[in-house]
Amino acid sequence: MGNAAPRAQPANSTQLDTASQCRTLLMECVVPHRNTMNLVFSNLLGDGKFLKTVQCKCEEGVVVVKIYRKHDTHESLESAKHQLATLYAALSSVESTPNVIPYSVFEMGTKANAAFLVRQSFVANLYDRIYTRPFLTDIEKKWIAFQLLKALEQCHSKGIFHGDIKQENVMVTSWNWIFLTDFAPFKPTYIPEDDPADYYYYFCASDASRRSCSVAPERFYGSNRDALSRLADSEISAEEWDKQMSRTPPPPPSLAPSSSYNATPQKGGSLTAAMDIFSTGCVIAELFHGGKPLFDLPTLLRYRTGDMHAVMSVLQKIQDGPVSDMVRHMLQRDHRSRLSAAQYRQQYTDSIFPPYFDSFLFRFMALVLTRGGKLPDARIRLVCKYYARIVRELVGVDDREGEVFFNHRLKEGHGSDRAHFTDNVLQRMYDEMSSPYEEARDNDESMASPGKGGPFGRDAHAIPKLQSTYQAYAKHKHDTLKRVKSATSRGDSAPPRTSDMDQDLGEKPSPLPPPPAGAANQTTKPPPNGIMIVLSLLCSSLRHCQVPQSKLTGLQLISRLGAHADDEVRLQRLIPYVMEVLDDANAAVRAAAIRCITSLVSVVTVLPLSDAAVFPQYILPALQNFPVDVEESVRIAFAECLPLLAETSRRFLEISCALKQRALHQPSATDTARGFATTKKAKE
Repeated sequence: MGNAAPRAQPANSTQLDTASQCRTLLMECVVPHRNTMNLVFSNLLGDGKFLKTVQCKCEEGVVVVKIYRKHDTHESLESAKHQLATLYAALSSVESTPNVIPYSVFEMGTKANAAFLVRQSFVANLYDRIYTRPFLTDIEKKWIAFQLLKALEQCHSKGIFHGDIKQENVMVTSWNWIFLTDFAPFKPTYIPEDDPADYYYYFCASDASRRSCSVAPERFYGSNRDALSRLADSEISAEEWDKQMSRTPPPPPSLAPSSSYNATPQKGGSLTAAMDIFSTGCVIAELFHGGKPLFDLPTLLRYRTGDMHAVMSVLQKIQDGPVSDMVRHMLQRDHRSRLSAAQYRQQYTDSIFPPYFDSFLFRFMALVLTRGGKLPDARIRLVCKYYARIVRELVGVDDREGEVFFNHRLKEGHGSDRAHFTDNVLQRMYDEMSSPYEEARDNDESMASPGKGGPFGRDAHAIPKLQSTYQAYAKHKHDTLKRVKSATSRGDSAPPRTSDMDQDLGEKPSPLPPPPAGAANQTTKPPPNGIMIVLSLLCSSLRHCQVPQSKLTGLQLISRLGAHADDEVRLQRLIPYVMEVLDDANAAVRAAAIRCITSLVSVVTVLPLSDAAVFPQYILPALQNFPVDVEESVRIAFAECLPLLAETSRRFLEISCALKQRALHQPSATDTARGFATTKKAKE
């Protein structure tokens, strides 16, 4: 498959270039032992020369299917099938390879004239994400580059090489976790340099809209250097060349070896780690260069002969010096000088990648894919559980008050799904019981001993005992809260010590605890940190939570962690997600949302002119129904927040007026150029 496929179709064959033909071929796709894999055509994603890409629906969800049309009935695909089976066996474990998604299905059609590759579908790839608002921040770009290197480590450590790394093959989730997909072991390793037909057939973008080329230079071979530079030095455009190549069947490729670096690669050789490193360097360079291609095919061929001008001019535009240095090293022409992915990650820790990327953040975010966070409610619970370490590792702040508050939320079961809450309510109740009820707890523990079927075992008195224990716990908690409220109303500095649970929690935390002492300074000029990465996870999970308590915890986490973010993140990333839950069906969620918005906008100090009308055009219209809300708690929350909202709105108006005045009096670039020209003429 690929190496054996003909580049030109027979004269009597029909090119697969329409959605209707894809539907017809999909009828031949039958996956044995997978009754849920009944593919239904949904959309045509790519009409490439080599593979056709379609989006399909099945009982397991939305999937992407790549269709290979056989033009030679005698062509055998057993080698490709074996390679893909080996790849799936090595990379299918999410625990060991959390950044890799291999093809899960490779099947031949029932008529044996087409092959089908099936993998999970994603909403966006890296190319789409780079050009989608809100644009990626610098720390997010570094996080994606870090994950790319980790993905290469996961593959290369198992002896697997990708072969076609580019922006379109890097999938990005809504919380900026990346997956390396569409492995290409069936594509040719080496390509003739004097005949680009193979490159355009196998590696060119299906819609020909992008001219990016990230194939390693050592993968091209040819008979001499004159043939190498024929396309590079020609004046024909890449678009015209592609049109000619699509109309004209290419001659059989030459197998003559290349003289580059005193090596003689053959067309049937194997992929290497250095080839993937070069391609990854291209992707990272494009990531930090606004998605613009680093190479096209003519530029890459010139670079292979030693012309470094075009590449160096692009790398000089990357403002981050260490990133430019790392990419320059990854793009070395001599593949033997390139390092491994692990070496690049370790060498550029501190200069590019913060230490917490590897020591904490990567392992924490990987939990979302494995045991802890498959559901949005469970993801909120994960952030709640690790709140103290998140703030300490990513921001360098020891937020003891927030840690106490979210530990209390965790013990109460808030932020988790109902099943988890039900499974653990007894254990939490036993752990939180104070000493006056120790005897009742011991009786219940003996009831839950092994051999009796757990807490709901065969003991006939189990349910009455459970009810009495729960009533005792509820009465104890009610009395404790009553004493805390009475102590607070008297102005006492701390509530009286009533139980072991109160000693652990300290003072009862407020629904929205204030930021730590150093948050004001950080709001003015926050240091670079990765808190935006965790906030992306929270925001993407908030809209899909099923339990109202999870939404409440998520809003409180956003408000608390948002104090450590910069103003652009608060306005562009956090506010839109919180605004979505203003019309939630649960009154407590609506009240928490208005409080969260108030806390976020009140600490904004730097307001860009583009966001000057955020209050009159965005926030205030969304709050017009709060004064007449049917729930009294929502009206009370709105009344509490209204003074601070009014003050913040006035401050935003003053800032926007000052920015407009400055823009009016600031000379434009044209006026500045005219003044410079006039001064120059006067001197002459």
